[in-house]
Amino acid sequence: MAKNRRPRIRFACEWIGKYRSFINKAKDKRGNVKENGKEPKAKKMACVTGTKKCECPFELRCVKGLEDKGYIEFHQKDDNDCVKDLLWSHLTSGNMLRAFPQVLLMDCTYRTNRYRFPLLQIVGVTSTEKTFSAAFAFIDRKKEENYTWMLKNLKSMMDLDALLNVILTDRELALVNVITRVFPTANHLLCWCHIGQNVFAKCRKMSDEVTWALFKHAWDSLMYLSTISLYEQTLCKLKRDFVLYPSTIQYVKTNWLVPYRQTFVSGWTNNVMQFGNLTSNR
Repeated sequence: MAKNRRPRIRFACEWIGKYRSFINKAKDKRGNVKENGKEPKAKKMACVTGTKKCECPFELRCVKGLEDKGYIEFHQKDDNDCVKDLLWSHLTSGNMLRAFPQVLLMDCTYRTNRYRFPLLQIVGVTSTEKTFSAAFAFIDRKKEENYTWMLKNLKSMMDLDALLNVILTDRELALVNVITRVFPTANHLLCWCHIGQNVFAKCRKMSDEVTWALFKHAWDSLMYLSTISLYEQTLCKLKRDFVLYPSTIQYVKTNWLVPYRQTFVSGWTNNVMQFGNLTSNR
C-alpha cells in the first residue's frame, strides 16, 4: 500500500467476476511441457478451479457509498482516521428487523477479507421460521468495547418497545458479556453445533472409537431431554456408564453443563420462544 494512503473497505459479492479455468503446465528436465505434472496428451484438459464466480454485479468500494446504495451504516475510526469498526444493514433488512425482532442469531466468520477483520453476521427469524440477514459488522478486535459499540448501534435500529426474546451465539465470552448489558431482558442461548465441535475436539482423543460413539450418542440425548428431571437422571447414568473416563466427564461438566446448561439443554430452552432455533448455522 502506498504511503499516506488510507485503506478502504471494498464490499463485493463472493461471486463477483468471471469464472476462469486454468491448465497447470510444468516442464520436465528435457524442457518438454507437461500438463499437471504429467506427460502431455493429444487433447488438453482444463483443470477446474472450483470458483463460484458468476459475474454478480454487487460491489461497493468505500463506506460513503453505502448510503447511496440504500444502506444504513455506522462506523468508528481509530486515531489515524481509518475505519476500524463498521456496522451496516440494507433498508429492507432494517424494516424486517423492526417487524421481527424476537430472535437474533449472531456468528463470526474469519479470514473472509483482505484486512483480516472478523465479519459478524446478524440473522433474524420471521414468524414463519424463515431467516433473513438483519445486519453485518466488521470489527477490529473481538473485545467488549467493540461488541458494545456494535450492539448499541444495532439496538438503535430497532423500535424502543421491541421485544427481543432470544440471542443465539457461540461461546464468545466478550460478546456474551456485552449481550447481558445491552439487552438485559433477552435470553442468551448457545449454538449446539459449536458446542458439539468443542466437545468432539476435546473428548474424541480421550477414548477409543467405540466408546466415543457411545458417548456422543449419550451426549446428544442429554441435550434433547425436554424436562429438567429427565436431564438429572440421564446425567447420573452418563456418569456411571463412563466412570472409567473421568477426564471426559470433568470436561463437559466443568466447561458446559455447570455454567451453561440453561443455554442449550432443551429442558430449559423449551421454556423460551426461540422458534426452534438451536444453532447459528443456517
